[in-house]
Amino acid sequence: MCSVSRGDHSRVEDALAEGVERACDIGAACSPCGDDVAAAEACGSSFVDVLDRRLAALGRRQVAMRLRVGELLSALDGRYHDLGFSTFGGYVRERLSRSAGWARDSRVVARRALERPVLREAFVSGRVSWSMLELLLRHTDAEHEEASADGELLESVDGLSVRELRQVLRARAQDEGREGLDETHDEEVTRPKVLHLTMPREDALALAEAEALVRHLDGTGPAGTGLDDIWLEPLLAEGMSTLLNFMRSDEPVLSESMAEGFALRRRSLEASEAARSRKEARAERALGLGAASACDGESSNELFRSELPASPHAIDAELRAMCRELDAADLAFGALAARFWDASHWRALGYASDTQYARERLGMSRASVWQRMALARRVRGRSALAGALAAGRVGFEAACLVSRVTSTLDRVVSNAGEQKREAVEAAWLARAQQRTFKHLRQEVWAVELLARLEGRALAAGPPTPAELERVWAMERHAKSGESAREAAMRVAELPHAEAVVQMSVTLPAQLASRLELAVAAQQPAATHLGCTTSKLKLSEDVALFFRQLELAHAHSGLPGRFVPFLVSALFHSWRQVLGDRNRWEAIHRRDRYECSCPVCERQDVTLHHLSYRSHGGGDDAANLVSLCSFCHLEGEHGGRLRVRGSAHDPTWTLGPSAAPVLVVRGRERRAH
Repeated sequence: MCSVSRGDHSRVEDALAEGVERACDIGAACSPCGDDVAAAEACGSSFVDVLDRRLAALGRRQVAMRLRVGELLSALDGRYHDLGFSTFGGYVRERLSRSAGWARDSRVVARRALERPVLREAFVSGRVSWSMLELLLRHTDAEHEEASADGELLESVDGLSVRELRQVLRARAQDEGREGLDETHDEEVTRPKVLHLTMPREDALALAEAEALVRHLDGTGPAGTGLDDIWLEPLLAEGMSTLLNFMRSDEPVLSESMAEGFALRRRSLEASEAARSRKEARAERALGLGAASACDGESSNELFRSELPASPHAIDAELRAMCRELDAADLAFGALAARFWDASHWRALGYASDTQYARERLGMSRASVWQRMALARRVRGRSALAGALAAGRVGFEAACLVSRVTSTLDRVVSNAGEQKREAVEAAWLARAQQRTFKHLRQEVWAVELLARLEGRALAAGPPTPAELERVWAMERHAKSGESAREAAMRVAELPHAEAVVQMSVTLPAQLASRLELAVAAQQPAATHLGCTTSKLKLSEDVALFFRQLELAHAHSGLPGRFVPFLVSALFHSWRQVLGDRNRWEAIHRRDRYECSCPVCERQDVTLHHLSYRSHGGGDDAANLVSLCSFCHLEGEHGGRLRVRGSAHDPTWTLGPSAAPVLVVRGRERRAH
């Protein structure tokens, strides 16, 4: 460990007082720690040592709070329905401002920990870290469910690092003939890649329509969520199957060529993993790492002393309070971690990689650390957003959305001055507090898409109703199958393969014409629409798939560009099954074939009369909305939610009449 002389004590204290406060930059959310300063002065520890101890303590607190949140979610079980929410993900995003994946993983770990109290107590008391707890719960057999067996299990892994525990569990699974842990599981070798694609703007529009269509068909959530793998991989698969129809018999089989490429990458990953494991093993021996050192034996008993609430409203109240506290802790942790990571302080402490430091010292994945650092960096210098997050006026996921759309302002509006930047940020922060998470995400994606299609930098405030309507028109066009039918109209009599080729050639011209109309409000129509750059966040496998298929298309001799070819292949395959083709098609198309409830993103839509037919309500469009099966039957007719007014300005009330949890008028959230 690094150290300083006693003559440098005052310098260390000054650095701590100034550096920790500057790193956090959120006032009371993470003020300088006097205890750490005193400890540094007493033992001669360096600033790095104190930052390390502070990070470890904050990280330990975070994961303990996550376990408590998981236990509360487990206690809530399916009773989020009673609060008016159709899905677990919808409840978590709106009420807790957390991702559905994070919440599901937390609930799984908590449920398993409650079933195995010995392991749970080992975590709560600080004997094992969160990383080790997850491994033990997910990858040990049912035979270890007895308390005595779990006690023996803890004894057998005592003193092991997380990396060593993975190796033990992998070997045990192989001995027992079970599927072992993936050698390349670690996020250091599987973190997403960003693919930058510069293309004509009409191709970007085609890609956006394809994303909307694939997400609609697969039910993978709205645009702008998760990795782009979710929608791009099915698009590539359609393109590959179509391209195979054009391959000559004497050409190498495309699928075999790709398989060789994936096998080569797999071998490369395994070699990198083996080399990294050897480096980490040497570092572990030098540092004396083990389970106890990973979490410093800190107890979290105070979080688990109270009994779990019984009623859904009480559970919801504690969950929201816990997540507000966790939001502030995440921001403080991210700010401190950013300072630590920017200087690569983990090297000075003797770790072989930042992944090893996160996993062994902090007890969490590097991806978790990076997510919090990303938010902290985006809000650095933005006291309004940081203060709103720390005070609970916006949640973690909402703050991530706002920071994503405002993070480019520093370089884009620098010439316009600080006043414009602050005005745009204030407008987005106000919008975040007025919208449900579903509506906020729609609006962020809308301005990002329009900026990409118009070839301009993202520096605008929240979208206007007219801008939203332009984006929604694109969604309707894709989901209804209108794009596919337009592209195929002139080639309906051609064979399948030739039809797709013709579509890929004619599609850009048709989209260029539509795009001129779409952006006419902001710039004159032109024959040459110019290019734009789309950024896709992909896993390495899908990024490799894209590049290999792009190369195969270039060598195939087919006319047209690669992106229109992909979109045409998709449209050609699905054009016959898109759209409802029933008497209510116009209503479902207006509502973009998704549930109209402001917190629901399901697509199994049915028709609902706002004024019941039994009360004299008619079939005019203003009295009809699209609702999913839950929101319609169990929600509205089951008394869990109510929607009143007209389809153009509805008022939604979620939860029991006597104790509603949320009221939304149009797109404006009124109470929660």
